[in-house]
Amino acid sequence: MDSAQVDQAYRQLFESDLPSLVDEWKGGQYWPSSPHSFDPSSPRKSGDQHDWGVWFGKAGFEYFTDEAGRFASEFGLQSVPDRRTLSEVGAADFQDTVLQFRQRCTMDWLEPGFDGWDMMQYYAGEYFADPTEVTAEGQDELDDWIHLTQLTQAEGLRQAIERHRCSKGRTSGSLYWQLDDVWPTVSWSTVDHAGRWKLAHHAVRHANQPVRILWDRSQEDRVRMVAQNLSGKSVSGEASWAMLDLSGDTLSSGKVDLKVGPLLGELEVSVESLPKQPAVLAWSWTSYEGASLDTGVVALSRPASMSWIPTKVQCSPDSGGVWLTADAVACGIRLTTAAKGRFEDNGFTLLPGERKWVEWLPSSGDRTVPSDVEVKHLGMYHNGREMSR
Repeated sequence: MDSAQVDQAYRQLFESDLPSLVDEWKGGQYWPSSPHSFDPSSPRKSGDQHDWGVWFGKAGFEYFTDEAGRFASEFGLQSVPDRRTLSEVGAADFQDTVLQFRQRCTMDWLEPGFDGWDMMQYYAGEYFADPTEVTAEGQDELDDWIHLTQLTQAEGLRQAIERHRCSKGRTSGSLYWQLDDVWPTVSWSTVDHAGRWKLAHHAVRHANQPVRILWDRSQEDRVRMVAQNLSGKSVSGEASWAMLDLSGDTLSSGKVDLKVGPLLGELEVSVESLPKQPAVLAWSWTSYEGASLDTGVVALSRPASMSWIPTKVQCSPDSGGVWLTADAVACGIRLTTAAKGRFEDNGFTLLPGERKWVEWLPSSGDRTVPSDVEVKHLGMYHNGREMSR
């Protein structure tokens, strides 16, 4: 069938037959397809849009600030799933043909033979570390790829959703590709085939939280923080924030009382200059009744450009979770264990002097002490580590 026939059949089905059936059966409002715009000459002003400048176009994450349409109905990045999920289908190491087969498709418009592994390597190298050029104690090549691609996917989706939220209503819907997998594979999912959460699933859960403090990245030379409330009732409390260097020393800080109205309520918290040295921004927003409304830590530069201190993260398992401490800022922490279940939070940044509790949610539902917990973070790959294989 030639392209003209395909186009004719498409238009007949989606623009005539299906709308008639929906109308006949009173099935609600019909939407022809995704993506679709009511104004093809200006797709960003109406309808929904698939935003693949990041990934298929190799654009940086700042793409999400300006390019998203009214409803960003597809965007994402690939990552490698949990090692246990791979081992359950016989993939034991990075060179396993079962693992490599899925990425056989190429993106020849970028360069001949450029495939999914190349793209994951490219974005990991841009934002965290190239998994082919670093090594970390106690990890093999597959471990490096899992950790670094999952961190990159988490950061990309987090930035996309938060940039959509800070678009002043231009982008009013944000739906990433994709939630889960129908088979064990390397893909765009945030939950793998076995139901195990990738780091990105933790990131998108926080990014979509109704009550948030957000770094509005539309001002490239400033750090503009906003408090946003998408819930149905007003929220109020005290917000505090600090810019810290990688040793944990405070560069600037502040606090303010906030009351933000419901349903798209937004309030500016602070506007500060970007620090000249590598730094992180940490914040906490607590209600006057003592409930945590939002907390977070974000790197103020691409983590790949920052010289992370190779601090050792102390992990102390206890009933129902683990306590974590570190002597310097530890970016991109990934907690793993052979036990069945998941940690309530993962993929976060730990501050020095902080004693962080991370709840363990076993599959059995019982309150247990997680065993054989391993802690990885970005500082393991930088600062004096062997940088080539």
